[in-house]
Amino acid sequence: MHETLRSLSGQQHKLSVMIKTHYGDRFLAKIALGIGALFLADDFTISSSASLLRTFMWTKSLNERQQLKLHGSGFLGGTEDSLKQILNWPGGHVIALIADNNNLNLYCSFYGVQNAIVRISSEPELWKERIGEGVVFLIAPGIQKFVGPIELSKYIAHKFEDDLKDEQLSQLEEDMENKPEAPPYNI
Repeated sequence: MHETLRSLSGQQHKLSVMIKTHYGDRFLAKIALGIGALFLADDFTISSSASLLRTFMWTKSLNERQQLKLHGSGFLGGTEDSLKQILNWPGGHVIALIADNNNLNLYCSFYGVQNAIVRISSEPELWKERIGEGVVFLIAPGIQKFVGPIELSKYIAHKFEDDLKDEQLSQLEEDMENKPEAPPYNI
């Protein structure tokens, strides 16, 4: 094998990769189910919302998944640019739980490149007292640090209001700036 690779050295090669365009949808449902189990009321795991996420996660056929009507957008579908502008964190990952009327949604952004949102629960009694209007978790893989949960309103204020900076977020920003160049994430 090593000799075969060595003989190919210095030559131009072509590579084609087949990717299913909805590869992240089932993964997103799995994340939503896990986050819900961690942060929502114990009854979440037996709720109709969790059942929908489980069914979606285990359904292999795209056509069958589309019939399930799980609200949200997959990673390749992306999210609205305004939501990205508000929530993304340069150089890191964002996991946010966002209340919208009687729904709780999971927003994920990986390095600000892959963004998706999915409904975790439409049963406010499972999350209203625990989550409020929303919480945000930030992960900075390049420096192996995270911050959260931070109230959604405090996160947004930190990003857009100079006189409302959050101490934990400011420290994370400083740590990220003082770290040598982060490893590449978009190779």
